[in-house]
Formats: sequence, C-alpha cells, structure tokens
Amino acid sequence: MELGLSGISGKTISMANQHLRLAFRVAIRTLTRHKGYTAINILGLTLGLCTCLVIYTITSYEFSFDRNHPDRDRIYRVGARIREDHGNGTRVEGYGNNIPAPAPEAVRAGIPLIETVAAFYPYRTSITIPPKNTRLKPTGTTIIADKNYFDIFPYTWLAGSPSQSLTRPYSVVLTQSRAHDYFGDLPAAQYLDREIIYDDSLRVRVTGIIKDYEGNTDFPYTDFIGFSTISHSFLKSTYRHDSWHFNPRVPGISAFIKLPPHVRPEQDTALLNALVQRELGTDAFMKLLDYSIVLQPLGDVHFNAGYTFDGIRKAHLPTLYSLIGAAAFILLLAIVNFINLSTAQALQQAKDTGIRRVLGATRFQLIRRSLAETFLLTVLSTIIALALVRPILFLFHDYIPANLPFDPLNPSILLFTLFIITITTLLSGSYPAISIARPATTRKYTLRSILVILQFSISLLFIIASLVVSRQLNYMLTADMGFKSNAVLTTTNFGVQPQQLRLFAQKALSIPGVQEYTLQGHAPAGMPGMEFPMLLDNRKDNDLEVGLQAADQQFIPFYKMKLLAGRNLLPGDSLREFVINDTYRKALGFAKPADALGHFLTWQEKTHPIVGVVADFHTGSLHTPIPSLAIARVENLDNSIGFRISLANRHTLPQLETLWNTTFPDHAFTYTFLDESIALLYKADLQLSWLVWFSTIITIFISCMGLIGLATFTAEQRKKEIAIRKVLGAGITNIITLLSRDFLALVTLALLIATPIASLILHRWLNSYAYRITLNWPIFALAGGLSLSITGLTIAFRVISAARQNPVDNLRSE
Repeated sequence: MELGLSGISGKTISMANQHLRLAFRVAIRTLTRHKGYTAINILGLTLGLCTCLVIYTITSYEFSFDRNHPDRDRIYRVGARIREDHGNGTRVEGYGNNIPAPAPEAVRAGIPLIETVAAFYPYRTSITIPPKNTRLKPTGTTIIADKNYFDIFPYTWLAGSPSQSLTRPYSVVLTQSRAHDYFGDLPAAQYLDREIIYDDSLRVRVTGIIKDYEGNTDFPYTDFIGFSTISHSFLKSTYRHDSWHFNPRVPGISAFIKLPPHVRPEQDTALLNALVQRELGTDAFMKLLDYSIVLQPLGDVHFNAGYTFDGIRKAHLPTLYSLIGAAAFILLLAIVNFINLSTAQALQQAKDTGIRRVLGATRFQLIRRSLAETFLLTVLSTIIALALVRPILFLFHDYIPANLPFDPLNPSILLFTLFIITITTLLSGSYPAISIARPATTRKYTLRSILVILQFSISLLFIIASLVVSRQLNYMLTADMGFKSNAVLTTTNFGVQPQQLRLFAQKALSIPGVQEYTLQGHAPAGMPGMEFPMLLDNRKDNDLEVGLQAADQQFIPFYKMKLLAGRNLLPGDSLREFVINDTYRKALGFAKPADALGHFLTWQEKTHPIVGVVADFHTGSLHTPIPSLAIARVENLDNSIGFRISLANRHTLPQLETLWNTTFPDHAFTYTFLDESIALLYKADLQLSWLVWFSTIITIFISCMGLIGLATFTAEQRKKEIAIRKVLGAGITNIITLLSRDFLALVTLALLIATPIASLILHRWLNSYAYRITLNWPIFALAGGLSLSITGLTIAFRVISAARQNPVDNLRSE
C-alpha cells in the first residue's frame, strides 16, 4: 500500500514538473514571437528594478553604520546643546560633540545610573616610524583615549589586553591593518613594544593589537594613545583637564556612555545637567548660551546634521526616506506599465487563448502560463538591472557616498533581489493572468484608465517637484551673497602664529596669478564661525549672541562688501574697533545705519567703538536667516588667508604649494575655493535635486510606455471603426485626434489630482528655507503643458501605425 501511494505521489510530482516545463516552453515561444512587446516590457521592468537595486544599495549602506557594536541601543554620545539669540528675531539651537574636559571623570564619580564612561581627544598629528624615521602625514584616525573606550566599543584582541594596554603612559594600541602599514607583515605579538613618534617628539610604544572593525563606522580610529600620556608629556599644555569654563584655545573632550539595561536616557540627562550646571556656577557666557548636556543615541550619530563640526559625514534622512519612497513609486509604475502592456497584448492573443480553451486548457493552466511569462521577463530584467547598477553608481558618483560598495553576490543583495523578483512576478502577473483566462469585458478599460491616471498623477508630482526644486536650488546658488566669492582660495593653519601667515601671504603676492589677499579668522561663508555675547554701551538689557568675524583691514574691500555707514577697520594688530552688519544694527534698535556709529560694544570685558555698518551678507546657507555679526581685528584669531587668484594661470597653485611647504614644512598644504565651500552648504539640496530629476525621467518614461500599452489596446479594440472612418475619408490627423481625446482627458484629470497634493508638499518643503522662491500657478501650468505634450506625442507615435493600416485588412471578416 505504501509503495502504491509512493508511486502515485512520484507520478503526480513528475506530471507537475512536466506541466511546469511545458508552461515555460510555451512562454518562451510566445515572448520570442512578440519581440516588440517583450522588449518594451523588459525595458520598463529593468528601469524599475534597477532603480530599486541602486536605491537599496545606497540606503542599506547608509543605515549600516555602527550596527555591529554589542549593546548599541545602550550606547550614547555625550553632547552639548546651546540656544543662541542672534538678534534677527530667531533663537538658534546648535549642538556640539565636545563637553568640558573634567566632565567624564565627574560623571564616573557622581552618577550611579551609568554603566561605563569613555573619554577621548582626537589627535591629528604627524607620525614618524623609527628606526628609518619614515614620516607619514596625519590620517585623522588617531585619538588619545582612556581604557574604558574598549568597554563601550569592544574589539577582538590579537595581542595585549583591554584592561592593561592603555593604563600606562606612552602606550598605544593599533589596529591590525595600521600596524601592518607601520611595520610590515608580522605576527600580532611581534608588533608589541615597537616605537612610534607622534608630533615629532611624543615617543610611545605599542602595547596592544586589535582586529579591524568589521563593517561601516563613523569612528574609524586606528591609533589609541593612552590617556595618562597627557599628564606625563607636553600634551598637558594643550589638553588642560581642570577647567569647566569655555576657552576657545582649549579643546573640549569627547565622551560616550553605556547605560545599564532598563535605564532611560532621560534619567541620566537630568542628572548630567544638574552636575554640569553646579560646576559651571555663575558663568555668564554659558548661561547666555543656555548651555545643557544631551545624550545622543549611537544610531543617531550618522544622521543628525545638528552636530555640524564633529568631522562625521552625515547622511540626510529625509533624502534617504525620499529615495525609498521614489523606489516604491517607480516599481509600482513599472508594474502598472506591465499590466497595461500585458492586457493590451492579451487582446491580440485572444484567438490563441480561445483555441487552447477549446482544446481543453483549464483556467489554472492559462494563468500558470501567463505567470511563467511574467517570471521569465522579470528574471531577465533583473539580470540586466544587476549589470547596470555599477555603471549608474559611477555615473552619479558626485551624489552618492564615495567608494560605495556593490557586490551582486552579497547575501543581502541576493535576498533583496529574490524578494523583488517574487513581488514583481506576483503583482505584475496576477491581473494579466486572470484577464487572459476569462473573456474580455468593457470594464477593463475603466481599470486601465484608473491605472493611467495613477501613473500620470505620480509622474506629475515628480515633474512639479523637479521644477520647484530646480528653481529653488538655482535661486540659492545664484543669490547675491552680499560679497564676491569668485576666484577666492582659502587656506588655513591653526598651528602657527598669525604673523607667520601674514609673512607667507606677502611672499605669495610675488607669485604670478596671486592678485590680493586678506588675513581672516575664516571665510565669510561656508566655514564654521564663532559666537560670543556682546553688550551695547554696557547695558545689561542689550546682550546678544553675536557672530565674531576676525579680519584685517583688507577683509571688507577684498570681498567687495558694501559699507552703509562709517568707515572700514584701520590697520593694526589688536582689537580697537568694530564694524557691524545691518542685522545687528537693527537688533540693537538703531533706526538708521549712521545711528549706530559712536556707540560702544563690550566683549570679554573690553569696550570698543562701532566705526562702521556693512550691508548684510550670508554667512551660511539660505536655510537660515542672516545672524548678527561684528567684524574686528582680533589678535591670535587670524588662522586663515583668503587669496584672489587668476584661474587662467595653471602654475599658480603648484607655486603656492611649494612656497607653503618651504614656509611650513610640518603642515600639509590644504585649500578650498570659496565658491565650492558655499556649494557644499547645499549638498543635501543638490542630492535631493538629483533624486527628483532622476525619478522624474524614470517615471515619465515608464508612464509613456503605459500609454503605449493603452493606445495599443484602444487601437486594436477600435480597428474596425478606424477602418470605416478611413474609407469615409478621415485623415491620419483626424484619427489621432479621435483616439488622443480620451487620453488627454485622463492626463488632465491626473493634473487636477496631483496639483493640490504637490502644492501642499512643496509649500512645507519651501518653508524650511528662510529665503525662498514663490510657489505660483505658472509652475503648475508648465508641468501640465509638459505632461499633455508628452502624452500627445506618445499617443501619436502609436496611433499613426494603426491609422496607416489598410482598412480592407481590418474590415475583413474573421
């Protein structure tokens, strides 16, 4: 009996496999016979699937940072929050990743609801490897860390131990790859006790080797110098560890904490702030800043652009979510397009389907055959899409993370590919399969009309968005910043005295192509600035947080700024007077620029007169209002030089670098062009613009193919009517007008649906800019005109072939 059941079961499986192979053979023959239909469907699916794969590659990479750390949900970065009144009617909130140097030790001793505290200083310095004294440039991956760092971020230890390796002064722990770079390929134990020289004279010895972090991280540190080295070396003059109060010349410390299980961060935040406020006491500057401590989750570090100057490349979460949404919409459009084309093609296959039904084919067999066709098309489209991902990533390399990896054999990519093949096959193939298996009805046209309205509503959303985003971006990039930034090169050096920088700048004037220079704390825009409290005429009711632009007397004429009243700064090496911007003048309550002249500002307990008022200029992007600003000659804050150079002379930059290396041999020559620095302020906006335009092109293309499907269906359905009209004398133009009328009505309806939705979304987006374009009706009219034109051309392309057919062939009896 068991053998009999086994035989029946085996026969059933064999027959099922045979039917499946037959279904695939029939599907291959059908697809080969209708090459045009197959090519269009493959093209549409390939675009949709390739877009999904590209976006999955980008988003999965961005969301993968620091995900492999154990207990990552309990790890927080200790940050600082300030709320500044810039005198322009807004109170700006800012964040920093540094806290007062004594805070980590005080937290360890005074707050019991914390499991571990780890503190460290970034240490960007030159590196020398004895005995050959091989000199390496700073990498930015060296830190001075306490031993608790490895309690929060555990590594696999290949030599040494986490409890002992950083306890002694002059010790350093290296990653395996870094040790290999320094000393060559050796067993891990043989790296121990080798010497490294940092900053020319800090001699340390290797006490531990750890395995490199596997995965993506925002903390790619490779050299971990023991914290106790500070108190035993010249580092103690820089990294003072006893002051709670702000000092721009003393770096703050970075810290992470790990919370015990079931402890909420709000509890510790309150305790941290109580401790900090108690230690700060009556510090007027910190109180004016409304200084407080915040705990930032580890998972937020890669995305929170509020922490502007922590040296971490931030991914823009709204853009990532927009990418995911765009991928879903584009895949949906590709599926809708497939349904339109498949059901239109089904009408041409009606005779073949009828013969199969007469010969005994069941509805299930017809559905299975249709799904087999869809599966084959989807698999072929996916293979082509996978091959296109790398070229597309290379094409758009300016808008995606550098060196973005893509491995089609990666398990996550394979799993995602299998997922979209399954979803696409089921969604794309189900309705066509069912429609093929049952007689055609006029109600199918209604569904197709709904699908076309859906397609073009989405396409119009993207068209309107692309027009608005492009106009706003163009407005920002071409807006008058209030100063001339063309051909300005900025170079910065914090490690030397301003007098040395000025001497370098004066020598640089002899280089052909260098036209003029200014000594400054930083460029007027595109660079981080500093804010300080200032008092007007020593009145306590007029203290505001004011941006301080350290500059010499050449700064205002160099950038072609406009003086509204008074005069420019006089030459000098110390602070004697201020020039303020017009926003600060208004914040101080003066009706006219000239009214501010002769009044006094107090900064750091020293009082100096206001001698000029300069027209407002943007210090940041157009997202934010222009802040109150004071320009002054401040001793020891001139760390940067602005050169105006001739871009036509290709020898200028090499000669500048040669002069720099001769003057400052221990400091690498780095520079930026001011226009490029300003453009970087809009990096997220440029990425969004690229995303919208890319999505718009894809959606328009797929929607046009959907229209081709519907036009094919309509032309086939009305071929006898077309033939009769041709016999009665109708021309091709009349027939195109007749068949296009319904489609244009559908697109018009889509425009009526898309316009209010787009208006609502884009109004909210534009409100994120302090300076923005006006959203008006010509934008929507242009989008509608483009959409109607595209529709008309697409329909005409397909209908002309139907209108040119011999009417006798279409009127012949079947």
